[in-house]
Amino acid sequence: MRKKWIRRKKLMKIFEILVIFLIFLLIMAVMIIHQAKEPQIKTKRTTINLVEKHAKFHGINEFYTSNLGKTYYSVSGYNQDGKPAYAIVSKNWENIQVIKHDDGISSNKAKNIALDGNKNKKVTNVGLSLLKNKPVWIVSMSSKDHHMSYSIINFYNGRVISKINNI
Repeated sequence: MRKKWIRRKKLMKIFEILVIFLIFLLIMAVMIIHQAKEPQIKTKRTTINLVEKHAKFHGINEFYTSNLGKTYYSVSGYNQDGKPAYAIVSKNWENIQVIKHDDGISSNKAKNIALDGNKNKKVTNVGLSLLKNKPVWIVSMSSKDHHMSYSIINFYNGRVISKINNI
């Protein structure tokens, strides 16, 4: 009886140590994820602050990141006239280009154009960018077999400029 009690006590001690170790691992994982996301959060915060200050935007409700040789950050919100607009900001935060929503197609329309009825693909990212100083939607997609494809779509008329498949 005493041996069972001693064995049970040892098992409880091992269990306690295991639980403490798992809690420690969970805390470490959360800290690592938080540290990894910090640059992205800072970039988003800086972009939004610049657009609000210099482009007089308010009510920002979406943030996009795109990279087509050059990185651009863009936001959707309302311009100083209270009309829905996008602001596209260069990676170095030196240039801001503002375009009205009504001047082109929406991100949802760009997704539909990029998918072109293909149900085997899933949109992973949509970003407003500049190509030769003209606004374009860059739509990233993933297939069921994990192949990536991209579509570059003219913001103004919705025409597909380029498609890159099966990367």
